[in-house]
Amino acid sequence: MDPQQEEVVTGEEVPQQDTTSTVDVRIIVAKGKEIFLPQVHAGETIHAIKQVLADFQETAFFTAYHLAVKHIVDTDNQKHEYSANDYGDYSPIGTFLGPNSKELVFTIQFDLYDVKKIKLHIDRLREVCNRSHIPSAISKKSEDDEPESNQNGDSSSKKAEAKFVPKLDDVVESVKLNQYFREVLCLDGNKTAFNPDFNKLPLNNVIKSVYVSGWNPVPAHRRLQGDLMYLEVLFAAEGTIHITCTNRGFFVNKSNRNTFDPTPAAQPFFSHDLFGTIGGYSQQARAAWVAICEASASWFSGSEPGALDGLIRNFVGVNFNETTLPTGSWIAPSVGSGLENVSQAKPSYDVYRVQQSLSDLCGAEELGAPREWNDEIQSIRSLQAQDDGEKIMKARLEYKIITEFSESCKKMVMSVANGEISPLTYGVPNESEVYSYNGIFVSRAEDIKDAFHIYDGDEAARKANSRDLANQKLIRTLDIEGLGSVLCTLVDYKGTRYIAQSIIPGILAQGEAGARLMYGIMEENKPLTVKESSLALMKQLAEKLFLGTRHLPQYPFGEAVEATAESKEAADAALADLDPLNKLIKSSEALTTPIRIDDEDNVAVDPETKSVPHVGPIDAKIIRGTDGRNYLLEIMRLTPRDANYVAERGTGKIAAEELAKVDATLSNTYILRQELVGIYLQRKVNLERSKLLTEAQGRQQEEREKLAAKAKEEAAQAVTVDDGEESDVKIVKETDAEKDRLAALDAELENTLTEEYAEKYRAINVQSVGLEINPNVFLPFTSEVHAEQLAKDEEAARDIANLLWDFVLPAFIRQVREGDVTPRDATGLVQALHRTGINVRYLGRLAYLAVEQEREDTELFLQGKQRIHGMPQYFTEMLLVEMIARGVKHVVNRHFRDNKLFAAAPAQSLASLLNHVLSALVDPEAADAASNNNNAEGKANGKKNKKSKQPKEQPAAATTKAAAPAAPAPAAAPVASSGKAGKKGGKKGRDAVVVDQSLFSASEVVESAVDIFASKEELFKELHQLIASRFLFNMSIYDDEAEDEPLVVNEENAMETLANLSKKLLAKSSLRRRVNPVVLLRRICQQLGLVVVAKDYAFASTTSPIITPQDIITLVPKVKSCEPDTYLPDFQDYLASSASFLQQGNGLAAFEAAQEALNMVTQVTGTAHEQAFQAMDQLTAVFVATADVKAATHMSARTLALSAQVQGLDGQETIQHHIQLAMLESEMDNLSAAFRHLLTAKYIVQLVAGDRHPELGNIFFRLSTLYEKVGNFDAAMLCIHSARRLTTDLGRNAMLAQAEAALAFRHHRYAEALALQKHGFRLVRDIFGVEDERVQMAKKNLETYIRASSEAAAHHPQVQSSAAAAAVTVDDGEDSDNDNQAGGKNAKKNKNKKNKNKGGKK
Repeated sequence: MDPQQEEVVTGEEVPQQDTTSTVDVRIIVAKGKEIFLPQVHAGETIHAIKQVLADFQETAFFTAYHLAVKHIVDTDNQKHEYSANDYGDYSPIGTFLGPNSKELVFTIQFDLYDVKKIKLHIDRLREVCNRSHIPSAISKKSEDDEPESNQNGDSSSKKAEAKFVPKLDDVVESVKLNQYFREVLCLDGNKTAFNPDFNKLPLNNVIKSVYVSGWNPVPAHRRLQGDLMYLEVLFAAEGTIHITCTNRGFFVNKSNRNTFDPTPAAQPFFSHDLFGTIGGYSQQARAAWVAICEASASWFSGSEPGALDGLIRNFVGVNFNETTLPTGSWIAPSVGSGLENVSQAKPSYDVYRVQQSLSDLCGAEELGAPREWNDEIQSIRSLQAQDDGEKIMKARLEYKIITEFSESCKKMVMSVANGEISPLTYGVPNESEVYSYNGIFVSRAEDIKDAFHIYDGDEAARKANSRDLANQKLIRTLDIEGLGSVLCTLVDYKGTRYIAQSIIPGILAQGEAGARLMYGIMEENKPLTVKESSLALMKQLAEKLFLGTRHLPQYPFGEAVEATAESKEAADAALADLDPLNKLIKSSEALTTPIRIDDEDNVAVDPETKSVPHVGPIDAKIIRGTDGRNYLLEIMRLTPRDANYVAERGTGKIAAEELAKVDATLSNTYILRQELVGIYLQRKVNLERSKLLTEAQGRQQEEREKLAAKAKEEAAQAVTVDDGEESDVKIVKETDAEKDRLAALDAELENTLTEEYAEKYRAINVQSVGLEINPNVFLPFTSEVHAEQLAKDEEAARDIANLLWDFVLPAFIRQVREGDVTPRDATGLVQALHRTGINVRYLGRLAYLAVEQEREDTELFLQGKQRIHGMPQYFTEMLLVEMIARGVKHVVNRHFRDNKLFAAAPAQSLASLLNHVLSALVDPEAADAASNNNNAEGKANGKKNKKSKQPKEQPAAATTKAAAPAAPAPAAAPVASSGKAGKKGGKKGRDAVVVDQSLFSASEVVESAVDIFASKEELFKELHQLIASRFLFNMSIYDDEAEDEPLVVNEENAMETLANLSKKLLAKSSLRRRVNPVVLLRRICQQLGLVVVAKDYAFASTTSPIITPQDIITLVPKVKSCEPDTYLPDFQDYLASSASFLQQGNGLAAFEAAQEALNMVTQVTGTAHEQAFQAMDQLTAVFVATADVKAATHMSARTLALSAQVQGLDGQETIQHHIQLAMLESEMDNLSAAFRHLLTAKYIVQLVAGDRHPELGNIFFRLSTLYEKVGNFDAAMLCIHSARRLTTDLGRNAMLAQAEAALAFRHHRYAEALALQKHGFRLVRDIFGVEDERVQMAKKNLETYIRASSEAAAHHPQVQSSAAAAAVTVDDGEDSDNDNQAGGKNAKKNKNKKNKNKGGKK
């Protein structure tokens, strides 16, 4: 729930929410002081309301209290008392409401403290101290109280909002990372006053620290008097006070560091909240609070806050680490006084922070029993929800447990990596260590020795476990009764992937009390276990996932060979030679597995083939826990291996020499995506249906011809001639009645055939195709004992792989070229690839296809031609960035696992790696020029400094150097101990005590961190090999050889040059021009979980490092949870219904469906969830369609804030929300906000996708409209011209050319308008044909411009040139010398005119 949520104002066609779903909430804080929250949803809990109250001045310090219902007001303004008290913080407010309730009134009642509540209260105090502005709920005005003129956007508000107009320099400047937070948070010059310096927070400057006193724990006799804890508060200028915490509140006591006296001081300043006591004692604390209140009042009353102002506090005064960084962070504010609007807090001496860190329980409940995660989630999933209310409650509980589990796994993994949790095993290799803590079982996704798997290598283990998690989520959506799954979360941290799972009951027990294997194989050379009940469950799964039942050998990997007597003796001898500890470890390996394996209820083994029926991957296992539930584990594959990457029996699409580059340890994990199987099935369905339609049409034509022939035969009759002689000629006479009869027969036939074939058409679906997938083909074991069936399985796998290579990949490139797919950043690119069934390993293939399209565009351009849809260059650059970033990630992860020194202190090595990779993109000529300029400036400054300082400082330096003492030499002889013996040389017969002085011979040089990437050559060699292996792509980003010669194209060598263009485009010099270092830095940070400081990095520098170790702030873990795509399937149905209603023009129904979707998801997940802002997006679309711009603006602002909070400040969805909000603000004549959001969108696009992305063209076009509104014609023309320059689509270019012409015409630039309109007219004519409405409109506008230009020339002789330009004959059929060969439909229509085309559009 948004703390600043206001009532959504809707249009006339969309009614307000009724009182059954929303209610006004009023909270009585004190006498005469109330907080009003309008239109709170009935599904919101009391806890959610308390979270909102924490953001207001009046209740910011309240933690130990509850909200008591005072009364409910109905629509007749009648008050109804509510006396029951059987509710808690998580009770929805709808439980108090009746059918006519319109207002709910709460009172705040304080609770008694305990130790846990006091700690939470201290945390709240510290949080508030880190805030510079806190709104007041009492003084805040609602929208209903605003003047009508402001609501309607009158002229006064227009003038105020038009004050901020960006300069052209701000529009055309490139991305600067030191401006990151200013840009992405939409902060302009006026917002600087919001917080000029975040390091000067008023309360933090006064209250330096609040920590637990050294007089704790509380003595027994004082605990009986109500004392719970003692605190110390350190002020900046008022010393230190000691505070006693009781169950009723806080007061100042008489203690100090030397004396313990917890009794009240002369002025105790007792208060229920801690700040009340501190403020009572400290005048400076009271003044600081007043300063915050005054600054907040002036800010919030001065102007409407921006949509992202609520997120600013996430970056204020925070010491960023792995847990405090917001979602999606890869960059953090700089440490310092704050030249920009946000800066990271300087490290401060804080005893309480140390105390909290040392007492951290790594995600476990404080002094509580370990969580029974598995029992909780299984109990929730077993609930049988009947109505919508029960479904929502079940989904809410599931969301809560999954969210808490993922957060606990993240904390536990970080603790494991830092060595804070001991392993469950002892004396085993590091990769085999497992951990059990807080009810969570954690292991490493690595190639564990002696464990059963069909893959080899750590990277293969990582990929296999990632697919297992995705498949588990898919199977959960199928809802197969009796087949359960555990909670699972993958956490990538410092190069290692950790698997965190809830513990199956009995899986760690031994013998009969343990869990039981129902399906699968636990060890090699063991029989495959298949129980009857488990096979039935897997067959249900097979029906929904198109898996086939296959017969596998009972011993898939061969039967174990019994050891001989000699081998047993050798083993016993080797065991006897071990020390006792290792002997115990080796002996324990022979113990039985904790999972019980038996032959009870096994399916019968085929005596002829020695096989058993099996469904799914060979890795799959079903474990029955001691709770009686079946748990499906290790679903590594639901689709077959990618036959394109199979050497011998594959498709042969990839050359053998290329396949030799692929890492053999990874090839078994290269599987096809489930989405590709769906595409394959749909194509099969479409093919069968097409055949059926062809058959139906043929049969219908055949039957129609039979009917016609029969009708003619029946109607034939002889005709007698006048002379009475019978003629041999038979004439068919068709009367009207006969025609009607024939038509009736034809209609009857059509109806009969339509019904017959319609039934057959409906019967053709994905189930009727009969596809049965064998996910075990092409693996190193017998996946089917029957050779004929195995051949069919392999052929099906090859067909799907061929579809991917021959159809899906080229189709994706075509969609990118035509603009149907436009990923905004690398994350969007990967999501788009996955939606179409393309694996990331095909990035290299896509890059080659994209470059080939660019080559064709270049070839056409040299021939004077241009395609309607040119290949956008941003896509190739995005592919290059993604391959480099992923290659860097794999290189770094390998070194994290292999080098402990690097894992312990990686900053230096990571800085070197980033410097090498980013410096390879620097153009040497530009870098040398910049370096020369810097050196010249440095020499000039050096001469000045030398003249002014060197004569004075040089003697001092020489003296210092001469006076420096030499390093002490180690002691040459032992030194006698002190005492009389030492003074007198010791008594005869007594030995002197010898002290080893080597203990004190500490080095004067501190060992520096290891730099494993110091060698650029070795790094790039490894990186090149990895990219070639992973993506089959030859990328040279570092080469010792000389630069390639410039590309020179002439008539003689044109074709040869074009033939090698693909290679040239990927050469070193070309890559430097195309890959944006800012985009690459961001993507590398995202892949590694790296966070760098926001500063203006010198990417073009060759003399100094781009990034230093101090610029790297932290490494954050990357978490993949088992959270389903949606908790409520009805949510997607409501969204789809809303979109359908909106398309039909039914705004009311569309609003109700979207509102219901939003209500459902907010009751389950709250508003801070991706599905919540999906529903808000749909509501915004409804408001826009019903012309309710104000409601749309309000909803769009909320959506933007949630999107930035959930997906990150520079997420791909955030870009679209900025653009959408800018357009709505423009409709409201709030041009300042519109400018800010468009500039933010432009900054983010350049940051995430570079300077060639087509989205920039859309942004520049919208900026031109805003500049025209404020009367800046030159800026408007520059923006729209930039939009034209960024588009590769001729249709879009024609539209922009006409828009630019219209802009020039409105400002009486007739010559420009005519030239631009003529260009646009010719483009649309060539693309769409003469008869198209767009062409006729363009022709009409051109004629209008000609007439206007002629009239202007007649009145103003100085525009004769314009008149001359106006003398143009508009001939639809005349081909200009510059006409474009557009292709497509027009190419077919004007085939006879192609030879006249001699030039192309520039």
